[in-house]
Amino acid sequence: MQLGLTCIRSDQIGLGGSIHQQMFINIVDAPYAIVDASTLNPNVMYELGARHALRPRTTVVMAKKGSDIPFNIAGFRIIEYDPRDESAFEEIQSAIIEFIRNSDAEKAVDSVIHYHVKDIKILRGDSEPISDFHEHRFAMLDAPGRILGIATGNLADVRKGIADVWVNPENTNMEMARAYDPSISGMIRYYGAIRDNTGYIEIGCNSRSAATTLAY
Repeated sequence: MQLGLTCIRSDQIGLGGSIHQQMFINIVDAPYAIVDASTLNPNVMYELGARHALRPRTTVVMAKKGSDIPFNIAGFRIIEYDPRDESAFEEIQSAIIEFIRNSDAEKAVDSVIHYHVKDIKILRGDSEPISDFHEHRFAMLDAPGRILGIATGNLADVRKGIADVWVNPENTNMEMARAYDPSISGMIRYYGAIRDNTGYIEIGCNSRSAATTLAY
């Protein structure tokens, strides 16, 4: 497809384990979903309902011409197709591409749930990381000349001069993990150290000095 996307069919997931778990992970995480509502298959309608509940936009609904579309989704744009008309395949493909591009550009809500019920917030314990690095600065009213900043994004992108203090949220004992542990405090020790060209630590802070810095 022109958008450079990889299409994954929920009935052809080739991974081991529970197909239901993998299918619903894709329903939640996929940036775009295409749903064919032609046959009113109960499984498909259930999955469409799950997608609409979890994602306010980027869900493309298709149906064969002449299909009996349920009342609850009939008011939204549905891309119709005729499986016997091969000459119209490119037109249908263009319609899907246009839908996806407009969804990105206009941020239009295509979920009937999010359209009719406002301010729904979906919170997940394994939310997606913030990929873009942004720095937000705020003046402190009671401390003229002082700035409080919040940097979002990958911890590895925080460099000297941006942050004077690193706060470790993992524990309250001020005990740092080993520099190569896959944890927040481990990353603080690794990226706060002096490293050679291969990434090996040449000079690093120990737990006590790091704790003193954070406590200050």
